Amino acid sequence: MYDTPLTNQELMQFLIGDALSNDKSLYIDLWTTYPPLSAWFHELVFNISQGTSWGYELFSVLLILIQAFTFNSLLQANEAYNEKTNIPGLLYCIFMLLSPDFTSLPPVLIGLTFLLPALGHSLRPDENNSPSIAFRTGIWLGIAYLAFAQSIWFLLMGIIVNIIYGNGSIRIITAKLYGFFFPVSAIAIYQFFFGDITAFFDQFILGSFSIKKHILHSFEEMFALGVFPAVWLTFAIFKIFSERNYINFQVNIQQIFLFWLMAASVAIMTSSSYAIHQFALFVPVIAFFISHQLLLIRRTWIAETIFTFGTLTILLIGIWSVKPDSPLQKFITYENMNVKKAKWQNLGEKIWVTGGAIEYYEGNHVSLPYIQWDLASKELTPPFAYESLSSIQRKFMKDMPQIIIDKENIIPILFEKIPLIASKYEQIEQQVYQLK
Repeated sequence: MYDTPLTNQELMQFLIGDALSNDKSLYIDLWTTYPPLSAWFHELVFNISQGTSWGYELFSVLLILIQAFTFNSLLQANEAYNEKTNIPGLLYCIFMLLSPDFTSLPPVLIGLTFLLPALGHSLRPDENNSPSIAFRTGIWLGIAYLAFAQSIWFLLMGIIVNIIYGNGSIRIITAKLYGFFFPVSAIAIYQFFFGDITAFFDQFILGSFSIKKHILHSFEEMFALGVFPAVWLTFAIFKIFSERNYINFQVNIQQIFLFWLMAASVAIMTSSSYAIHQFALFVPVIAFFISHQLLLIRRTWIAETIFTFGTLTILLIGIWSVKPDSPLQKFITYENMNVKKAKWQNLGEKIWVTGGAIEYYEGNHVSLPYIQWDLASKELTPPFAYESLSSIQRKFMKDMPQIIIDKENIIPILFEKIPLIASKYEQIEQQVYQLK
């Protein structure tokens, strides 16, 4: 959609898709906290697009259109407004143009596809209070969790909504929990028989919330991109809650969207990375309240003027955020997100990089499971225990990298401990080793 450099997030997605398409097993041959559903989806997209970024952008746009249609339909079905309108779906698409990061197919975008149907069942808890509906809602939330782990906070939001606005019965809450654990249990059973259930639990279930936080954008960058939508949203909320001509369930729907806003905020704060694409969780709230604001304006020309000005501003922010020498480039550089240029890129070889320098993998293939250093460092930190050395040797013998780039300076110690592996490599540069 924009002419932007490859980001670290996109490169990681390419690497996961490439590895899985070459019969590597998630959490066994790839140590990562990446959600299983998103990983398998990236494998599909990688095979279709042959690892080109257009495939990821195309599927992102497709998901955004599906989400916009779903969002608009659920608001109409629940009579959230006093009139039927397509403005929410249109605004949903517009705000997804705020940053090219939204169209890089991040897990949060995939998870949103399943969170929205769950939201549709939650907007009228006084009517949708049967165990079967609660079970279906839980299933949607469980699938969303498998695509984006922080979606679990929306399960908590749904339970709170049931308690406050529904009958809050144990039967309804239990049905929702059963629904949530149904797809999660299915993946766990699959991992038990065909993968490694312990690795799945340690890396995804626990690792999604316990690993080091990665700050991909500074506060100034997030503020520059988010200040206009935030100000517009604030004015819209004040406008809506100053009106009185709502039916009770419409007031409840407005309050439920505030709960979504809180759940989205907690999801972002507990995420493993602070990046602009996480802001996609706010888009349903923004589209809902701003649509409400526009529909409340009695003079059509004023509403159209505000809509046009807002749309052009969002598009301008999206373009300026990546356009060289634009006013926003003083605040938004994407420097921490973009893949840095480095030697040993684009060789088409199987390589292994110690540390978190993912840029060396561009144009190469992943060898050894240690793709995410937060997890790998537990086994690769000297002094090496016997169990760790045995595990490392087995992994080397299974899939030897052609090139090792040792950014952590652990290879000399490792080779000293495992002479069999050391005999197969020669040092060709400082911190660089090649298979003989």
